[in-house]
Amino acid sequence: MHRLAIHALIFVLFVLSAGAQPAKPDAAALTPEAIGHIGHLDFRNGFRQWRFGTAASEIPNLKLEQDLGNIGIYSREGDDLRIGDVQLQRILYHFVNGQFMGVSLLVKGRYASRALHQILDVAYGKGVRPEKEQNEYFWRGNVANVRYSEDELSEDARAWIGNNALQDQSAEYQKVLVSRAASSL
Repeated sequence: MHRLAIHALIFVLFVLSAGAQPAKPDAAALTPEAIGHIGHLDFRNGFRQWRFGTAASEIPNLKLEQDLGNIGIYSREGDDLRIGDVQLQRILYHFVNGQFMGVSLLVKGRYASRALHQILDVAYGKGVRPEKEQNEYFWRGNVANVRYSEDELSEDARAWIGNNALQDQSAEYQKVLVSRAASSL
């Protein structure tokens, strides 16, 4: 009988704890400049020392990689291709209407990919993985967003960090380009 009572008590505690809410983080720790939550993404609103919206002319050593009219994709000569211990293959800077819109970080191999994902989780909190069968995670703040995607076969990854409003401008411009192309068929 004693054993049955213990099992019943454990069961009741389990059921009660299932609905319990996790402890909320200390509000003082959630200042925008503190890492570990989405507010940090909005607070940074940029990459390294450049804020999104900065004019292309203000970022030194840009080298045009692709010109799409109002959209330009650049690399930077002499760029530091490391984030912590992660060796990046490439960093691409994206501009719309001459304003810094976002950055693509490209890594090769499982170790670098998983380490980059872990850095993003530490910086901005756990990313959302809407489709469990895909290795793609999203962080979306009010001002900026991040997307991490990993190729299942090569295990190479790409991360995007960008400004929401400038991305909306880019999407509108891309619709115009697609419409022009469609009308030329």
